[in-house]
Amino acid sequence: MREIQTIRTGNQVTLEIQRPLLTIRGGELVLWLESRGIRWREDASNAKPIAVRNRIRHEIIPLLAEIADRDPVAALVRMLDDWRELEEISAWAVGKAAVIDPQGRLHLPEWRKLPPAMRCAVMADFLKSRGVVPERAVLERAIGMTDVKQPAAINLTGRRRLRRSSQRLWIES
Repeated sequence: MREIQTIRTGNQVTLEIQRPLLTIRGGELVLWLESRGIRWREDASNAKPIAVRNRIRHEIIPLLAEIADRDPVAALVRMLDDWRELEEISAWAVGKAAVIDPQGRLHLPEWRKLPPAMRCAVMADFLKSRGVVPERAVLERAIGMTDVKQPAAINLTGRRRLRRSSQRLWIES
């Protein structure tokens, strides 16, 4: 999924910025810039394996290319585009789930009617929309407490608690 941003500076210059540039290799970009007389500045930190993105670029991508005997970048970009589309579908489905009551609580009888993967997506969205980072451990604990045999409250970060009562979940400070 490409984002194109147009920037106009008066009547003189119009810039079109396309992001991300994942499908364009660094060497191609440098050649394109040089062919137009545009100076290129390379950040020295890009060559150092201190950042994860640099190790991916300099170690993992070449290893994948060697193993697959082809450039893996196009396939990785397609996979990222597919992932973004699935996130859009998930966000739409979560919105259609209609499991939040008028007081903003998660209504468990309606939530339980959803398929398991959808329940997980809805719970993650419920937590995230209330400022809780839905890390896997937190998400699993939250889903676990929907069982009435489990404790009716769990601690969250920031002195908050996720509570269950009367077939509803909510977060209290």
